[in-house]
Amino acid sequence: MESQVNTGSIHDQIPSRIVRNAIRSAICIDDNYAAPYRNSEGLNSEQPEKLYYSFRKDGKCDLDIYRFQGIEEWKKHKNLLCNKDLMVLDWELDQTSKNKYSDTLEILKHNIRDKNVPFVVIYTQTQDLDNVSKTLLEEFNNYTETDYGKLIELFTQEFKDFIEEQDEIESFFEDHSDFFYEFIKSHDKRNELFLEFRNKFFDTLGIKDKFISNHQESCRSKGLSGEPLEKCIEAGEKKFKREFFPLFEEKIKKISSYFQKCHNHIDGFNQIANINLCNEIKEVDSLKITNNRIHIEKHCYSFGGIIVLILHKQGEENGVSPNDLFNVFSEAITSNPHNLIHLISLELKDKFRNDFSTIGTKFNTVDEKAFLHHAKNYEIGGEFSLNSFKNFVVKSWIH
Repeated sequence: MESQVNTGSIHDQIPSRIVRNAIRSAICIDDNYAAPYRNSEGLNSEQPEKLYYSFRKDGKCDLDIYRFQGIEEWKKHKNLLCNKDLMVLDWELDQTSKNKYSDTLEILKHNIRDKNVPFVVIYTQTQDLDNVSKTLLEEFNNYTETDYGKLIELFTQEFKDFIEEQDEIESFFEDHSDFFYEFIKSHDKRNELFLEFRNKFFDTLGIKDKFISNHQESCRSKGLSGEPLEKCIEAGEKKFKREFFPLFEEKIKKISSYFQKCHNHIDGFNQIANINLCNEIKEVDSLKITNNRIHIEKHCYSFGGIIVLILHKQGEENGVSPNDLFNVFSEAITSNPHNLIHLISLELKDKFRNDFSTIGTKFNTVDEKAFLHHAKNYEIGGEFSLNSFKNFVVKSWIH
């Protein structure tokens, strides 16, 4: 009998291999980790040492340990991020600040904006990973308090015929702010959560009660009583579901499309949930970054194409395991809607990294007079075409 090949396992191994090859150089930033060749008195030196050798042995990845000593000092050394593939970043870098994570956000903000390091691990001792996730979603978002104000205005306009007080919508959103975060995080329960929100919306704002009350009044005005009246009233419940449930979905799509076109009401509501998280984000503070929840179990997001994974700090004896990181990142990439493009870009990056280590050797042997002679061919109409000459140089250098 012919042996069968498990193509599923092969396909699972390919992303992991690509990610492993793509992560060759990493940096760990922690205020309590002793850096190599530095005074380690009072600092944790055992764990970073284990982490270093773990990355070298298990991940075949070079790891730099940087002891964080304030954001101003970090700015002098931020070039350390150049050519890094992975950043392991402590969540609470500033123990003296009210928000101990403010410096962490600053480092992450620059990395997302400049796109230096494609993979980031935020690791923390706090047990509340939801608080970390919510903070990141608020900080790195496409929207601001101005968009939130417009959102409330649009909801009020769309449902003005069903509510009495204009501030009812905003009060409802404020009272259910945690629900919006839960919707973003729980990617596998969004349909269920949307139905829950819809029902809360109709019940809390009294929209359903008003409809049923008006329907009952209509039934009684027809002179019905007894069983016919009961059947008429029961029909009101069905009529409400038949008319208002599809109406709510259409209004969600219409409202969200004001900000960005959506494919369906679930995508539209996810956009609305993101806007709701930004009800206190000032325009001047906004980085305007698209975020996406990566559809895996762990807290993992894509911020402007940078994949950020949030983990608890492990015990002192283990630290962060490279194999775990590689596996989680490969799972995150394959769960991303644009995973094929992401995998191709990583594969190309790895290939070019190898090629660039040997590239240009032949270019060094080119005759200088011949090179300058060919450069004259890039004079067009008596003027020198710099862009064309650059292309010529690059082509000569590569080949």
